[in-house]
Amino acid sequence: LLSDLSIAGVKLLKCVEGQFNKAFILTMSRGDELVARLPNPNAGSAFYTIASEVATRHFLRDVMGIPIPRVYAWSAEPSNPVGAEYIIEEKARGEPLGKLWDGLSTARRLEIVDQVVDMEKKLATISFPKHGCIYYESDLKSRSLSYERLDIPIGSSSVSSLCAKSALPDFVIGPSTNPRFWEGERATMKLDRGPWNTAAEYAIAIGKNEQKWAESYAQPRMNFYRSLEHHEVPHDYISLLKRYVTLAPYLVSTSMSIEQANRISHPDLHLDNIFVDPTTSEITGIIDWQHVSASPTIMQRLYPQMLELSAAEQSDKYKDERILLDHYLDAVKEADPLRWKALYAELSEHQSEMELIEEVSGIMHQLQDEGLIPLGGMVRRQDYEHAKGVNDILKQKFVDLAENDEQRELHAEENGQRLFAAWLQLLSKQSPALPLRLANQHRRGKAQAIAVSGFSTGAYNICCTVTFDDGFRALVRFPILGRSRFRTEKTRNEISVMRYLSQQTNIPVPIVLGAGRWGCGPYIVMTFIEGTLLSQRVESSLGLDPTISGPGIENAFHAMAQIMLELSKPTFPCIGALVQESGVWKVVNRPLTLNMNELVRVGNIPPDKFAGGSFGNVLVSDPNFTVAGIIDWEYTYVAPDEFTYAAPWWLLFESPEAWEPDLNEFLSRYTPRLQLFLKVLRSCEDQQIQLQKMDDSQRLSDKMAQSFWFCLAARKSFMFDDIYWTLLDQKYFGRGSLEDRLLLLSQEELDGLEEIVPLKMQQARENVLEEHLTYDQFVDL
Repeated sequence: LLSDLSIAGVKLLKCVEGQFNKAFILTMSRGDELVARLPNPNAGSAFYTIASEVATRHFLRDVMGIPIPRVYAWSAEPSNPVGAEYIIEEKARGEPLGKLWDGLSTARRLEIVDQVVDMEKKLATISFPKHGCIYYESDLKSRSLSYERLDIPIGSSSVSSLCAKSALPDFVIGPSTNPRFWEGERATMKLDRGPWNTAAEYAIAIGKNEQKWAESYAQPRMNFYRSLEHHEVPHDYISLLKRYVTLAPYLVSTSMSIEQANRISHPDLHLDNIFVDPTTSEITGIIDWQHVSASPTIMQRLYPQMLELSAAEQSDKYKDERILLDHYLDAVKEADPLRWKALYAELSEHQSEMELIEEVSGIMHQLQDEGLIPLGGMVRRQDYEHAKGVNDILKQKFVDLAENDEQRELHAEENGQRLFAAWLQLLSKQSPALPLRLANQHRRGKAQAIAVSGFSTGAYNICCTVTFDDGFRALVRFPILGRSRFRTEKTRNEISVMRYLSQQTNIPVPIVLGAGRWGCGPYIVMTFIEGTLLSQRVESSLGLDPTISGPGIENAFHAMAQIMLELSKPTFPCIGALVQESGVWKVVNRPLTLNMNELVRVGNIPPDKFAGGSFGNVLVSDPNFTVAGIIDWEYTYVAPDEFTYAAPWWLLFESPEAWEPDLNEFLSRYTPRLQLFLKVLRSCEDQQIQLQKMDDSQRLSDKMAQSFWFCLAARKSFMFDDIYWTLLDQKYFGRGSLEDRLLLLSQEELDGLEEIVPLKMQQARENVLEEHLTYDQFVDL
């Protein structure tokens, strides 16, 4: 190796090998030390492994500023004088942290943990467009492989402009180098190795890849944990894989949030992969970046391996380890609140729920021991009514034992989840035959529906795409039982809105082909609109930092401004739901709003918080954010003018609810975005006025600059108290106590309080958790 590279006067020392590489230390004649590494066969594809590691380290070192040893020479092809793929790099400066760790004080260890958090914070500043590994564009282009360029913001410029300015090569996101994609026969198979757009795509890909391998290479084998006589057969394994592929989209969140953001994270940050200055404890180098990828946050380690709790729980060592881990979690919460909120907050909530479940389990066992609840819940037919009566009494007493609303919410939510599971099982049993039949029924003609995609789940609907033999595609959508209340009314209203918009405006919406009911509720069949969600395009081009601005965000705001102006033009005499009678559009029904759905569906359970807001329902067709279509018009209704004039809450790509209780912090970040949006909106208004598509009196920008919180409180009842007491009360009534507020009332109003207060207190005492409807009653809705 050394002679072929024309390196002379070198002392060669073989290192302790890792799992995936052979390594040598080269001591030069002047005393400088280098490390030469050659990948083992189990490392996966040598080409992709070497090419990606070199590009990744180059990117992290020279673009992100992470302390990583420099690569001096490398080859991802065996056709070189060496005859093998290799990397020659500088030896990491300092000492391995594992060599020093036991001798460090707790204070020194905490300082190192802070440095690790700072590095992770730096890595988290970039959200990559896809899930995959980093390469040089030239390496993948030479092999005609698909990839995604890294033209994403970093600091005041983009990666591509920074690379050009610094004479760096162009970086791209390409296939994964994970060894399991290249193991054994898989190395020569055509598999889906990425890059992937979403975590759901990745989850499906690993299932389909394994299914391909099993169909070609799997053999019967004995599994003595399962049977001493019978083999496991490939057919059973393949059947399980097919079920997994069907379920995979439901196992991963589809909302655009920090959980789905693709970030770089070191997957194996143990003590020996961190080098420090033994005098100052400053981190001087981090090694072992092989197989590192940009991946969704939910697929990354919760904390570095160096902070694993390894000691017995009652030992002093465990207490020391716990101090470090808790310090790390607190530091992450402060340094990267979005990541903490996405991962650790949910785990903390899960722990609280587990404690509640354990308490409930103890109560249930006690009731069974006393004979109040039959074991297993089974009763004789003649005892059913009596048992049901006892159960209802105990159930209400149990609910009354709840210490707070959160515990009551848990009980209500479980009922809805059981209904959803039963409904989904029925839908799955009738698919794909049901979507094919409905699509054929409502698209009359010679063309026949021939293929159905897997189901995708949104907040309130499940959808699938049906393809016809002439290439036409339709979307079949089913409102979810247990999440959507008044499903028939909701479906009818949405159909009316889409038909009105297609007839009366220039807004591109799906064409309704037909609608009706199947065995378990309503459905809609509509045209499928091709495009990318604006929320995805914004995130991939701008990342998740709400302070970012630039051409990308202005293009997004321009698209939304055009839509809002178009929606503001029609006027109606009253508030409610649209309906067409004898060819005339009227407002004759109540407005079915999203807020109403949530209040009725779960009583006192606050709604889900979705990142992306209204951006999640807009499809765009090119990098300039040209709107291809707008989907999901459910819960749209004719609303008060004031709602149209109110500034949109989604300008930060997340709901103000996500900022509770610190709404002032939300406002400080929201205001600059609002100014930018109003600037874009005024430009759109000027253009439409010039084209005589609207007049000056129809401008929205002037009114939006003055109105926000009142309308938000009216539309989001879950936030009403926080908005009123935090932002409105003192603004309009000044500082003071509740007693001061009473002085604002007239004597007549004060006298009325004497009657209403006892009445409200009595209602609060009598308030019980509203029972959910039965399954049959739900289906009827």
